[in-house]
Amino acid sequence: MKRISWLALLVCIMMIVTSCGTSNPPAQTPSSDAPVSGAPAEGETPAPSAEKMTVTYMQSGINDEAAKALAAKFKEEHGVEVEVVAFPWDVLRQNNTTDILSGNHQYSVMSGGAYLVDIFSHMTPLTSYIEKDGFGEGLIPGLMDKTNYYEGEVIGIPYNLDAYGIVYRKDLFEEYGIALPTTWAEFYDCLEQLKAKLPPEIAPYAFAGGAPEQVGNLFLARYAGYYINSDGNYEIEEEKAAKAIEDIIKTYSYGPNNISSLSIDQANALFLQGNAAMTECWPSFLYGAATDPSQSSVVGKWGIAPYPTDGGVPFLSCWNMFIPKEIEDTDTAWQWVKEFASEENALDFFLDYNMAPIYSSVYTSPEVVEKFGEGAFDGHMQNVANAFDFPMSGEGQDIICRIVGDALVGKITSAQAAAQINQNLSSLTVTPQVLELAARDPRFIQK
Repeated sequence: MKRISWLALLVCIMMIVTSCGTSNPPAQTPSSDAPVSGAPAEGETPAPSAEKMTVTYMQSGINDEAAKALAAKFKEEHGVEVEVVAFPWDVLRQNNTTDILSGNHQYSVMSGGAYLVDIFSHMTPLTSYIEKDGFGEGLIPGLMDKTNYYEGEVIGIPYNLDAYGIVYRKDLFEEYGIALPTTWAEFYDCLEQLKAKLPPEIAPYAFAGGAPEQVGNLFLARYAGYYINSDGNYEIEEEKAAKAIEDIIKTYSYGPNNISSLSIDQANALFLQGNAAMTECWPSFLYGAATDPSQSSVVGKWGIAPYPTDGGVPFLSCWNMFIPKEIEDTDTAWQWVKEFASEENALDFFLDYNMAPIYSSVYTSPEVVEKFGEGAFDGHMQNVANAFDFPMSGEGQDIICRIVGDALVGKITSAQAAAQINQNLSSLTVTPQVLELAARDPRFIQK
């Protein structure tokens, strides 16, 4: 009885202190039918009201550094302190997901892509903001169709646009009279010609085989089948998948002996040092070094080739900024998003940080033409037009990368890899969000 009496007294004291210690009413959790906090009303978007917010970006020296530069300007103009937190790709993906599912809500703006599809329902619809502020004028045609949606509403604003591509030595192709390939058969013919004509110190091909998450990009480009069957479940066409994996193995045979262990930086360095005639990569990772004579021996000698179009699709890397619904001030978050992704900042972010532009005008600006050359991005623009996100969740992408990687180092055959992919995918559920994503390209769903 004595313990109960003291406990009751303690509870009463705490209630009195709490009621006297603040004049603010307790926070109320909005119902699911309530309007999103901070969503714009009629008229222009309200001025920022938050004092501080945290935004996430990939740790790359590109997006994160551009964000840090904007943060100083943003505080000066709006009085809002922006903390830019940057993580490696896999950690960024995990931290964003954990922040949402744990209910911490410490990030006002999140960087990501379609691999966050399982938490798309937590993201703020942005259509009303876009319409009020006229965001998107001047974007590369069709780009907003490739951004992220949930239930028909835009939830992601694009930035740092890239499409996986083939970067090649223009001088060598011209010297040997080799035409750029338009089909995968022609691609392998190019490699064979290069192998016959190149000096032994130059490999026909380079790729970051030691970066397992990159392997899926090669598969997506070569696999010409569906990812979701007519029953709405994950499934690949095993014969076509095995063919795609065999093609990747064939491609590896034209690379250096250590191609399976090369990091992204090492594979890029091979090309930059003139020791590879072609590389499949993210072209934006080369923009800075490839135009700097102190870092590259191929300045002015390289180009971006259009991917063959008789297989799959190039992997689209269109970073998106998302605003979680649960944060207190979506207006301030939107102000940051639209400024970071603005045409006004696009040219400087490209020239200063190699952040690939989402606006057509930047690629033809005098500054960019002077640095990269006339028509340097024509092939890249074709790849962007054909590119698409992986039509599955991050877990599905992980399965493909891991199992294809096993086949590339000889642990299993291509046919075994295709079968194992289906076995592993069968444990995953195709969510409505994934189905909405995949349905935007008819190739991805079985007819």
